[in-house]
Amino acid sequence: MKKYIYDLETFKSFFLATFKLVGKDKWLEFEISDRRNDIKQLREFLNTKPKCIGFNNISFDYPVLHNTILSNNNNWTAEEIFEEVQSIISSDYSAIWNKDTKVPQLDLYKIWHYDNMARQTSLKWLEFAMRMESIEDLPYEPETVLNDDQKDEVISYCRNDILATEMFYNKSLDNIQFRVNMTKELGYNVMNYSDVKIGEYINRKTYEKISKRNYYDFKKLRTYRKSFNVNDLIPDYITFKSDYLNNFLNEIRQCSFKSDEDFERHLTFAGIEIKFAKGGLHSVDTPRDIKCDDDHILQEKDVGSMYPASIINGKYYPRHLGKEWYMGIKQLFDERSFKLKPQLKKLKKGSSEYKYINSKQEAFKLAMNGGGYGKTGSLYSWQYDPMVIMKTTFKGQLSLLMLIEQLYMAGCKIISANTDGVVVYYNKAKKLEIDELHKQWEKDTQYILEDTNYSRIVFRDVNNYIAFIIDEDGNHLKYKFKGVYEIDRDYHKNHSKRIVALSAANYFINNIEPQISLKQHLNGYEYSFAENYGIYDFCIGSKMKGNNRLYRRVTHLANQVDYKLGKTNRYYVSKEGDQLIKILPPLEKNYLTKTDKFKEKNPNQMDIFDIIEDDVLVEPKNRETNIEAGWKCTLFNKYVDEEYDLSYNYYIQEINKLIDLE
Repeated sequence: MKKYIYDLETFKSFFLATFKLVGKDKWLEFEISDRRNDIKQLREFLNTKPKCIGFNNISFDYPVLHNTILSNNNNWTAEEIFEEVQSIISSDYSAIWNKDTKVPQLDLYKIWHYDNMARQTSLKWLEFAMRMESIEDLPYEPETVLNDDQKDEVISYCRNDILATEMFYNKSLDNIQFRVNMTKELGYNVMNYSDVKIGEYINRKTYEKISKRNYYDFKKLRTYRKSFNVNDLIPDYITFKSDYLNNFLNEIRQCSFKSDEDFERHLTFAGIEIKFAKGGLHSVDTPRDIKCDDDHILQEKDVGSMYPASIINGKYYPRHLGKEWYMGIKQLFDERSFKLKPQLKKLKKGSSEYKYINSKQEAFKLAMNGGGYGKTGSLYSWQYDPMVIMKTTFKGQLSLLMLIEQLYMAGCKIISANTDGVVVYYNKAKKLEIDELHKQWEKDTQYILEDTNYSRIVFRDVNNYIAFIIDEDGNHLKYKFKGVYEIDRDYHKNHSKRIVALSAANYFINNIEPQISLKQHLNGYEYSFAENYGIYDFCIGSKMKGNNRLYRRVTHLANQVDYKLGKTNRYYVSKEGDQLIKILPPLEKNYLTKTDKFKEKNPNQMDIFDIIEDDVLVEPKNRETNIEAGWKCTLFNKYVDEEYDLSYNYYIQEINKLIDLE
């Protein structure tokens, strides 16, 4: 079956469906307009059932084709298709049921879970993240009646979108192969499922098998909780030796909180400040650079698979599902830990068998975490019972607090703590004692601790750091970049001014001053820990949401002109250039009169019946902000190989924010 990347462009007077054969320079373009009508050819092509790959195609592109081109009506006009598009856009659910789909679909938007609010990402933002040579926005509003030149411009724009989709498809091949493997393993089509959805499906099938219940018998069941008594969330084995933590434990035992209410405590213990909340604990860290000498050990002790381990050890389960749910989590945990992972060690890494087994163990991990534990907190899931979430998090963080206390009393310096781990610094002479403490804590809590050794950690705070990871013999293994120091991010995250994190890392790792990194970068400077992407590493991405708009403000002598830009733009900060101005709609929802405005500012100075003379409607004004205040910018939506007018002072200022730990 041939694979095609495809995209649609839908205007009131112009419909375009473009397909590109994957990996080939072969394009098929079907147009419905006043100059061409390719509806018959398009229908014939779709009836060959090509495998169609797109971005958000399941909820938009395919429903358009399904409801128009593939329907019984043979004479659709561009305007009629446009009306159908408006109906699809306004509907709550537009996707066609899988059993009714006539042309196979692969949706990269679904696979990467970009339909999740927290990860929502546009193809334009991916063009920026992938460093495409050209970032283009739709050149005309959909209502525009296009002339022939404008139609050709839209065709060119559509081709650029398809090239972007194909680039992202090539970056998604491992994710796609994972779904091929799991579809084969499960005997069920999960090709367009997100990782979490695959995990939830595995968890569901495991539960069905163990409980002997049919999905439709428990699909709509939920357990709702109005409030929680903290005493019910504390495991029996939780004990402390210090008066301070015992007083804390006794205090919270008396507390309760509602489902929608925060629960938070701040502790000062073991030389650190700890924020203890219902979602987890973490230390409140100060910026510092911690180096380990030859006589000491700098080490992180992490709880392995904390959430599923908490569920299994605590025997937690949603009340409406019974203990079979917890038994399912345990079954997945045991098979992954004692069968699949040991099996991987015997296989050649990269072989087809290795990849298949690895896919399976990764899927089981998803089933236990996002597809199991995570879904007990989702109202949309059949697993919903927030008591599981609360018991799991309280068990984990109280156990971690026990570990912190024991390590501190054994002479360790507590560096940092976060959710499922603690970083400690101690003399090598104490290693046997710490190892014994480690084992006893594991025995008491039934968790497994995993050690990671560091030679150095550059901390900005608990979520932003560079860690230098070593083996037990002190040999360097790799670097871990977290938060603002992260260099290569997930595609949906912000990839702006990558040079800042690169230069900060080069400063701490190789003692190279930022000015040198900046000026050598475009000469092809080779970093030992990351790739050099040239001018793209200086670029900044800007995306406008809702009614926000971006303008390029050009000022010459006394004249000032604003040029409207598209929704997504790429630029770098330059010595010469223009201002980039973001225009936001007024805060006021409605027009106000002068009287209304006066009352708003002077509520006690005016009688309600008084009216200002010549009372008229006052139009609320747009708000504007300079997105790089005090600096000039050069747009870089299309790659140009030239001498770049970079403002190094701007980038040095940004780098200094990461390397100044005072």
